[in-house]
Amino acid sequence: MNPLTGQNMVFNLGVISTTYMTEGTFLVGDMKRDFMKMREAINVQVGYVNDDFKRNMVSILAEARLVNYIKLNDTGAFVKGTIATAITAIDKP
Repeated sequence: MNPLTGQNMVFNLGVISTTYMTEGTFLVGDMKRDFMKMREAINVQVGYVNDDFKRNMVSILAEARLVNYIKLNDTGAFVKGTIATAITAIDKP
């Protein structure tokens, strides 16, 4: 753990915990090789829904259509696997 930022670190690399991956798996990548582009302009709508006016509230809906991609030449910059398999490969003589 980095005492200045409170972030988990492994060899000076940040570790991001998530519930989006199955337990016992990992994803390591050079995130400079990951690209995200806007497909459409951001759509923002502001208005009253149900009794918002009476309660002095406003509802805000914001939508964005994005695309996330990795160039074919950069697919080697990302590795996904299981922790048990990686430990077995490391311990193998």
